[in-house]
This record gives sequence, C-alpha cells and structure tokens, in this order.
Amino acid sequence: MNDGRSSVALFLPSLVVGGAERMMLNIATGLSQRGYDVDLVLVNAEGDFLKNVPEDVRLVDLRASRVLTSLPRLIRYLQNSEPDTLLSTITPTNVVAVWATLVPGINVKHVIRVARPESEAAEVQENTKKERITAALARQFYPYADEIVAISEGVADDLCKNTSLDQIHVIYNPVVTEELKQKAREPVSHPWFSEDVPVILGVGRLVDQKDFSTLVRAFAQLRKNCEAKLVIYGDGDKRTELERLVDKLDIEDDIDLPGFTDNPYKYMKCADVFVNSAKHEGFGNVIIETMATGTPIVATDCPGAPAELLGEGEFGHLVPVGDHDSMTGGIKRMLNDPTDASILRKRAEVFSLDSAINKYSSVLFDK
Repeated sequence: MNDGRSSVALFLPSLVVGGAERMMLNIATGLSQRGYDVDLVLVNAEGDFLKNVPEDVRLVDLRASRVLTSLPRLIRYLQNSEPDTLLSTITPTNVVAVWATLVPGINVKHVIRVARPESEAAEVQENTKKERITAALARQFYPYADEIVAISEGVADDLCKNTSLDQIHVIYNPVVTEELKQKAREPVSHPWFSEDVPVILGVGRLVDQKDFSTLVRAFAQLRKNCEAKLVIYGDGDKRTELERLVDKLDIEDDIDLPGFTDNPYKYMKCADVFVNSAKHEGFGNVIIETMATGTPIVATDCPGAPAELLGEGEFGHLVPVGDHDSMTGGIKRMLNDPTDASILRKRAEVFSLDSAINKYSSVLFDK
C-alpha cells in the first residue's frame, strides 16, 4: 500500500451475512471510489458477502481460526503493508486491533467503529460469559485508539457513560446506496404482493433478539378484524418455534416464512407496512432500507437506535418492546394513515453512502 495514495485497512472477522459486514463492504466501496487504497482484512475469508467485494479492494485473508489467534498475523500484516489507517469493527476485532497497534514499531492510525452499546453487551441476559468479558476489555482498551466512531447518538452516549472516552464521532451507517435503489426496482415474484390485500413485512434473522413471535401475535390479532398477509424473510434458530406458534394461532394460511433473500428491498418497496419487532438493536439497517423505499414503518422503541432513526416517532410509529397489542394498533394506524413516501425517502438520504464517506474520510485521514 505504498503507491502514494492514502491507504486504509478495514478489519473484521469475516463476510458472513450481517449488518456490520454489509456496512463495512459499503464503506470499502465508497472509499475506493474516492481514490483511496483499500484493503479488506479478514480473520477468515468466509461468508456469502465475499462475492460482493469490489475488484479494486484487496482482500487479505489472515487464515486464523479465531479472532484472538489472528493477532500475530494482523501484526505482521501491519508491519508489511503499512496502511495509513486501520478501521476495525465488532467488539472482539476492535480489542485485538488495539493490541496490534500498541506493538512498538507499528505506526498506524487506529479508528474503532462501535456498532452497539457496550453496556448492552455486558448486561443482556442471553449474552455469554465470553461476550461480557469482551465488553469489559473494550471498556478498558478502547481509549487507546486514536479515534472512535459510534454509529448512533445512543451508542455514543453509552460509550461516554461507561468508558473514559469523551470525544466520539457519530457517523450513521452508509445504508442507502445506488445498488439498494436499483434492487428495490426489481420485480417481485411472491404472489401475495400482487394481490389486493395488505402485506405486512418483517426482515431479519429468526433469533430471540428480533422477537418475531411478538410480530406473529400482533398479526394474529390484526387478522381478527381485517384481511391481511404477513411475510417474514430470514433464517435462524427460532424458525421451528415460530412455525409452531403460527400453527397454534391457526393463521398458517396468512403467514409465509420463505427464508433468506439477498434482495429484501424489492419486498420492502411493495409491502404496505414494515415492522421491526426487535428487543434491542444497535442500529437498525432494515429501518433505513425500508425508509429508502418509501414504505411506512412500525418499530419497537427498544434500546439502540430505532427511535433516533425514526425521529422519535416523526418518521414511523414506535411501540413498546414485546407488546403485541400496541404493535397491532401501530400496524392498523399505518395501514389507515401511512407516512408519506417522499418524506421517508428524504429522511433516508441522511443515511446515504456519500454522506457517510464524507465523514469517514475526515476521521480516517485527517492528522
């Protein structure tokens, strides 16, 4: 990385399908388009997003079995490639990146991207002992980084309260891209979206955090009073449990769980209401993605960024976590009085790739 151009290495575990992985790919793409030399450094080069790495971004595979064991290889990479800046994300890789940059002789500016409240990682009951220990290490070592980027005001406030950090840059995720807009225009083959019946949509991993069971219960209650369909795209370990709940509520004819899709945007555009039912959410990319398509949104007012993204309710209807009665009411409200699509699309531009890259360029390369 010594051709005279400013250079940056983006460090993360892999390119499995996930919000952080998608956002780091977007950042890599945006920076390379601005003329920077970009390396994408992975603990292990695996995951469905590998096919989305741009041609002008160099992929570096550390071939390590775990994040912790990647430390010596990351150190060698930094010594040999000498990038101007290292941008890391996801708590374990952030901590390992700090350790690598503290090695004598390594002269690289280290910027940490924090995508969730670290206090949440320490307190959420379903988190493992390992996750809680990693969160404690983050609080101890994050102050050694040169710059800290939080993806929302809420994450930044949490960092200020729970660490010795006081100067934190807030840069929203670069969610809205030209690719998203193009994919949203693709045709939809699912028959329900072409019928004259309202379609409620959920998108995300079928895991406890996303709490799709509350959405299913809310839909079952909605279905008692009006005709509608519910489609939830995603896979995860709660699929069987959700299918049992659907059968128990006797609404299997009106709910579809088609699995993962690599283009949820076209369904977002065609849905009547999108619902984010999460128990906690570091950011909520799906909220912005849906906003960019102009579709009305109902979201839980959960710990994290959803309320911030929705302007505390100005751009969508907020409901309490786990409250299916309130969620039913929110869906009815959006069906009867949907938010204007042009207002939503304008709000979504706050979270555009260009806006984020302007801010990242300043943080990453200003001395």
